[in-house]
Amino acid sequence: MVRAILLLVFIVLACRPAAAQPFVIQMIAEPDNPYVQQQVVLTVRFFRESPFLTGYFVAPEIEGALVEELEVKPTVTVQRDGRDMEMLEKTYLVFPQARGRLTIPGMVFSGREVFAQAKPVELVVQPPPEGVGRHWMPAKSLTAREEWRLPDGPLEAGMSFERRVVYEAVGLMAAQLPSQEFNQIDGIELERLPPILEDRIEKNAIVGRRVERIILTPLTGGTLGAISETVTWWDTIADQSRYIHLPGRALRIKGLPLPELEDEEAPPAVRPLLEEQEGPRPQTLDETMMLVAAFTLLFGILFVRWLVRWSEPFWARRRAVAAWERAQRRGDLPRVRQALLEWGQVVWCGAPPRGLREIVGRTGNPALATYVAALERALYGKAEKIPPTDFNAVKKALRETLVKTTSAQGRGLPPLNPV
Repeated sequence: MVRAILLLVFIVLACRPAAAQPFVIQMIAEPDNPYVQQQVVLTVRFFRESPFLTGYFVAPEIEGALVEELEVKPTVTVQRDGRDMEMLEKTYLVFPQARGRLTIPGMVFSGREVFAQAKPVELVVQPPPEGVGRHWMPAKSLTAREEWRLPDGPLEAGMSFERRVVYEAVGLMAAQLPSQEFNQIDGIELERLPPILEDRIEKNAIVGRRVERIILTPLTGGTLGAISETVTWWDTIADQSRYIHLPGRALRIKGLPLPELEDEEAPPAVRPLLEEQEGPRPQTLDETMMLVAAFTLLFGILFVRWLVRWSEPFWARRRAVAAWERAQRRGDLPRVRQALLEWGQVVWCGAPPRGLREIVGRTGNPALATYVAALERALYGKAEKIPPTDFNAVKKALRETLVKTTSAQGRGLPPLNPV
């Protein structure tokens, strides 16, 4: 009888369900097969039955990855295995730095009454796809835009202004965004400023913002070109390459191009030929040669400066003709008219012509007269372009006028005015 009672008690105890564990910890990584430097959201959840099971999360070091730790979310009540439990959640952002397998050790929740450790998570990190370019940017989204900070009024040679390129990527830190490469532009001096880096958290994702800044200072006048570039990045959601094109803008600088001058060096000071002695002494051969060399150097510098000043009008006229040719090839009729007026201002700098007809009257060239008439019909009539014209004859007329006018101005004769 006693044996039967003991056997019955044993069976009852064996069949009784085990007591539910008062706490559970789990760890989830998304995605588990990321690319190198791609953001991985690591979520750690601790479930507890009693609010007295207090403690804190302890994150072990992850070798081969950068880790950004986010704040613990407020406690919420959830249903788990048919029981009401409180859930504490903490998020980490992990950025793998090398391809291959990456093991994330189990996170720990530790307190006075509890110690729990999650199971490790293993990631399979993929290398960047082939042909993605030198800058590798895996992100959920990326935007790039230009900002130009220009002075009021027209741009002039020697006047500085700032260009900014603003990058903003979801899933990348600002430090992961590459530094922009600026190509040199003829006639413009470039000065790079330190970039502005900012990071913020939005919906369990890091948003990196990088502002590249550069100061541009035009050294000459004219249309100096445009700054444009294409930004390549990898869309981790669509798993494909994306492109952003920054068109830039043409830089039209007021003023004529300046001639290239070499830096002038001041002649060395000529040391006194007479020393403070009781009486003069005769000059030696070395002192005489130094004096002759000093005067020769001074004469050479003055001659070079005179030559530059004398030839500057000639080169200014040649550049004016070149500006007209460029506008003609592009078919930019307003710019063609403006180029001819600027040419007239260079040729007759003392009394610039007031219109194209006045230029024709001063030159007296029939080819130029025919061309100007066709240009005005295209500008103010219904024609969209200049009819076929002997442009070579017009160019020859402009060049010949340059030579004749330069010669006349050299003799000090006043410019001819139309009757």
